Amino acid sequence: MTFYQTTYTIGLGKNYLFKFMKKESKAKALAHLKKASGMIKKVSDMVENDSYCIDVLQQSLAAIGFIKSANKVILENHLNCCFKEGMVKKSSKKQDELIQELLRIMDKAKCL
Repeated sequence: MTFYQTTYTIGLGKNYLFKFMKKESKAKALAHLKKASGMIKKVSDMVENDSYCIDVLQQSLAAIGFIKSANKVILENHLNCCFKEGMVKKSSKKQDELIQELLRIMDKAKCL
């Protein structure tokens, strides 16, 4: 399992040591995002060319599907690495911050 480490600032302005994505997760997420990017370009071209609305919507929804797939891969990676490690090694306060961070992102994703 290969991880890349760096320290960066998030949330409350505190520095955390994070392990970046596993190679396999990163490859999957990038593949989904690149497919979505290509589809978004196609959707844009379709709108410019006055394509049939339903065809545009179908392509747009397909792009959203690829983005959702990438998000799932990224979230799974986060839960299995960063979150799991943080829940074991961090203080109770840091654990609460990790939980709140996860709840905020789930709220933005409308998962609840």
